[in-house]
Amino acid sequence: MALSLITGGSGAGKTEYIYKKVIDWSMKEPQRQFFVIVPEQSTMQGQKDIVRLHPRRGTMNIDIVSFERLAYRIFGELSLPQPEILDDTGKTMVLRKLAGEQKDQLLLFSAHLNQTGFIDEIKSMLSEFYQYGVTPEALVESAFGHIRLLEKFDFTDICVSLKSSSVPVTMAAYRLMSEKSDYPLHLGVTETGTPRMGILKSAVGIGGLLALGIGDTMRVSLSADPVEEVYAARDILKAAGVRKDGPELVACPTCGRTRIDLIGLANEVEERLKSVDKPITVAVMGCAVNGPGEASAADVGIAGGVGEGLLFRKGEIVKKVPQEALVDELFALIEEL
Repeated sequence: MALSLITGGSGAGKTEYIYKKVIDWSMKEPQRQFFVIVPEQSTMQGQKDIVRLHPRRGTMNIDIVSFERLAYRIFGELSLPQPEILDDTGKTMVLRKLAGEQKDQLLLFSAHLNQTGFIDEIKSMLSEFYQYGVTPEALVESAFGHIRLLEKFDFTDICVSLKSSSVPVTMAAYRLMSEKSDYPLHLGVTETGTPRMGILKSAVGIGGLLALGIGDTMRVSLSADPVEEVYAARDILKAAGVRKDGPELVACPTCGRTRIDLIGLANEVEERLKSVDKPITVAVMGCAVNGPGEASAADVGIAGGVGEGLLFRKGEIVKKVPQEALVDELFALIEEL
């Protein structure tokens, strides 16, 4: 019996073709035992399909097994010690005990812990994540499982969160959910870490979804002062074009024409803009040659020179200013807007 590869698209009938081939072999060689290995959750359906397709509506020499069940068959036949398994009832008992001990911390779930089937739903969700990994499809299916449970009790005041620590998984899950449900979505990338990478992950994940028109509420999660989360969230909303109030800073990169401490100026302006609420665009440019023209869309800005710089408004030069007075003059002009 040579190795064969059966290929084809979803719904092409590959599984049924394989079952029929195995049935044919089993009838030609009734003394041999045949194994069909399928995912754990498909063993029962596989057995039903074999019986349905078999001419005798039954077989004694075809076994439908998962890798796990096959391993235990081998353990048993070789008299190897078998590890203890916690069955579904045991898993439910453990989860119920943990939920009872942590009831005060489970603010969203505490009212449902004693409802029939609730712990079983949690167990099924955890088992699925453990077995298949956290995928966009698994997150969405888990969300719909909880939605169905809540709707069963006529509770529809629902906001769905599909956070993952993986930016691609998070974005794919929210995009999929937005196509299948009208419930509001709470955006976030979880466990992003310290501010440098945390803000970057959140900007890509949350900002990308907002730019696609997906999301209703959000939280930036950082291993930092919660105030930093608020600032980051505000900046992401502005960068995605969702938040229109408050200032936006634009600044050019350093280049060979830069004759001023551009980085220091940009940082100082950014810090002082935190106290400004006006919906304006402020530019900090490195040279007077191209700065005002490149930043002509900005409401106000400064462009550096040698020991001095230019103050400009909408690309038009207002005046020359000594370098040490550039920032103060810029904010005096902002006050006039």
